[in-house]
Amino acid sequence: MVIFCLVFVSVLYGCFSNNYNIIDAKCGNCHKSDIVYLKSRSETEWQRIIYAMKLRGLVITDNEEETIFKVLKDKKLITY
Repeated sequence: MVIFCLVFVSVLYGCFSNNYNIIDAKCGNCHKSDIVYLKSRSETEWQRIIYAMKLRGLVITDNEEETIFKVLKDKKLITY
């Protein structure tokens, strides 16, 4: 039972922590990923920023983009 609990907790941790690592992996290639967390923006502004980064060479799938928006929402960085 103890082993099951440890495995379950580690799987949950891995699932949730990977979302935050995507910003480090994708945004952190060209600049420090901390810059992403400095300012809240509207969803439209974030879409424009991601579009601009794609023009500069960001390679990202639709699923990765959705995950980034989920992280931004979780971190309360999208204003309404």
